[in-house]
Amino acid sequence: GIFAGFWLNLIKESLGFGFYFSVFEVIKSQGYSRTKSVIDWFDRIRGLDVAPNDVNTRKSARALQLTFVLFAGASAASALIAVQYPFNKVQKIHLARLEALDIFNEANKIETSKWFRLYYNSYKQTLDSLIARKLKAGMSWPAFMYRGFTRFTLTNIPATSIGLLVFEITRQKLAIDLQDSLKEKLEA
Repeated sequence: GIFAGFWLNLIKESLGFGFYFSVFEVIKSQGYSRTKSVIDWFDRIRGLDVAPNDVNTRKSARALQLTFVLFAGASAASALIAVQYPFNKVQKIHLARLEALDIFNEANKIETSKWFRLYYNSYKQTLDSLIARKLKAGMSWPAFMYRGFTRFTLTNIPATSIGLLVFEITRQKLAIDLQDSLKEKLEA
């Protein structure tokens, strides 16, 4: 029973976090660079010529980048939840069935060799249970698997986005401090 549900969890976590980090990095880097190039183009049309080392430009670029970190965090959290939500639903059913099997096996003193057969068939029984619940609900598969998704997503996105924003601000601050420290050492 120690590895019960392992494969389901492995697939859920691998796919979910693969999408999470991919979406986060693509939106953060591509969105920022494309938006910055549009702003630079607009400034050139207006006749503004701002030096790249100007403090105001650096601060505005940093603010723009942090805005994209926040947006990328929200998008990445949505992607993660979109992948993991149906797996969580299946996993809840599967683990509840395994818990019931453990209680049954303990109460009836089932010998260990029969436990493995019961656990081996548990994925098929979980699928059968899932199909029965879907038919009872009278919904399509996507509607059934994503029922409650919006509410769950709206409660989780803010924390994830802000967590990534704090991480990015800290990372930028440490990078600036390290850069300043290296400059001082090179000058000395």
